[in-house]
Formats: sequence, structure tokens, C-alpha cells
Amino acid sequence: MKSENRGEIIIYKEPRGKAAIDVKLQEETVWLSQDQMTRLFDKNKRTISEHIRNVFKEKELHEKSVVRKFRTTARDGKSYEVTYYNLDVIISVGYRVKSKNGTQFRIWATRVLREHLVKGFTVNERRLKELHQAAHLLYFLVKNHSFVDGNKRIAAALFLWFLEKNRFLYRRDGTKRIADNALVAMCLLIAESRPAEKEILVQVVANLINKKNM
Repeated sequence: MKSENRGEIIIYKEPRGKAAIDVKLQEETVWLSQDQMTRLFDKNKRTISEHIRNVFKEKELHEKSVVRKFRTTARDGKSYEVTYYNLDVIISVGYRVKSKNGTQFRIWATRVLREHLVKGFTVNERRLKELHQAAHLLYFLVKNHSFVDGNKRIAAALFLWFLEKNRFLYRRDGTKRIADNALVAMCLLIAESRPAEKEILVQVVANLINKKNM
């Protein structure tokens, strides 16, 4: 249920201008804390807490699937671990407190998530093309013997440069996505391969540096 403080923050403004809430967008859904739900639904924390407990007690939702703990920086500048609830919980609580704001928030959140998913698909499609470009670059530089001396070494260096330029080289924790020994082995494999094996080798390289391979 723990998660690092990543994701986007989008400001939700209630149509009549009474509420302005920083909404966390992560894991293809939106998240609010209990304090934020008290502001959204204009109810006290005890009421919101009771409804949340009932949602899980009545097995309307599975708690582990809809609850996360995110590190949040408070007004005092300190970082705290805060419990957040996803859109399913927010909608359920909104129905229980009979809040018009809950309906308005659901409509807003659905629109935001739809826009986010479309944007994400477009970005992922572009990144996938860049990834395969990198794999083809390595293959052709090694296979075509573009340089008189040190062909594989230069090919590997240019490949790493391309990865870094397109932000594929490092994982989030700062480690390389492809180890040096793996790159050396891949260059040797490409050099000794048959032309008919090109697509297989390109796919192997692409899989090694795929961003999903965290």
C-alpha cells in the first residue's frame, strides 16, 4: 500500500469556486486524502472516516486495491506519509454523503483521466519508436562495419549516447538500464549473427532497454 511521491498534481476547482483542491494523479486514477474529502464534500473528518470504514466493512471495495500511502510535504516543510484513496472510494463516499460536489468531481475526474490516458498513449507510442530506432542503430553500426578500427566499441558508445539523449539509459534509481557487460555481449552477438536474424536481435536489444523493464 506504500508508494513514492510521484505522479502529477492537478488542481480541482468546484464550479462555484468554493473548493480548490490539489488532486494527485497516479496509476491511471485520482487520489484524495481524508482531509481533502472533508473539503470536497463539506463534511467533518469523523463523518468521512466513518463512511470510508463502512465502504470496506461492507466489502463494497477491496481496501488494498484502492488505498495508498504517499509521502507529502506539509506546510511546515516536513515530509509525512499520508493515506490517500482513489476515485472509486471518493465516488462511493460522495454517494453516501449525498453530495452534489461528488457528482461534479466524478465528471471532472473522468474527463481528466481520459485526457491523461490519450496523452500517455501518444507519448508511449513515440517512445516505442525511439526505442526501436536505438536498437536498429546498434545493429547497423555493428553489422555494417561503418568504422575502420574499433567498430564495435564506437557502435556501443554511439548507442549509449543515443540512449542518454533520449532518456532511456538510466532507470529511476540512477542505474543503467543495460549493463556494460550485456552491451559487449550484444555487440559480439550482432557481429557474429546472420542477416536473417536481424529482426530477432533488434527485438532483443529493444527488450533490454524497454522502460517497462524497471
